Amino acid sequence: AMGRHAEAALPTLRSLPSDRPEYAQPVLEALEAIGEPAVPTLVDLAADPNVGDRAIEALAALGPPGIEALGRIVRSGSSDDARRGAIRALGGCGAGAASQVPILVECVESGPHAIQDASLESLAELGPVAREAAPARRRPAGTVSPWLRGRIEETLARIDG
Repeated sequence: AMGRHAEAALPTLRSLPSDRPEYAQPVLEALEAIGEPAVPTLVDLAADPNVGDRAIEALAALGPPGIEALGRIVRSGSSDDARRGAIRALGGCGAGAASQVPILVECVESGPHAIQDASLESLAELGPVAREAAPARRRPAGTVSPWLRGRIEETLARIDG
């Protein structure tokens, strides 16, 4: 991370247009390099259709503060695209995402199909890290659609290896 002095650049970085490729990539690289102080800006950019995917990748690369922010995006009323992107990113964070497993389970239990599917995929990617979530996901089996029940069983098999 660049440190405290780089924080002074945040207002300028925020003001650059995200729909201009010549700005977007360097801005996101700078925000990632700034580190934790850039998390709020990256969270805002996660909902931007022009740079949201890259902002989510940058958050995942920041370790614990970025992973916590991804969890906030998943819980938020943000766009489904941003939520799905954050869910997918959590799946790639390994043991660092353990604290976010309950949020992924909540999404399986109450989200729309696309959010449920992304959550199940991320839980499967997390494998042993997600094992603690298995009992919670078995409970609602009588109240879910056959599609979801099948996806849950498939995910449990992948988690258990």
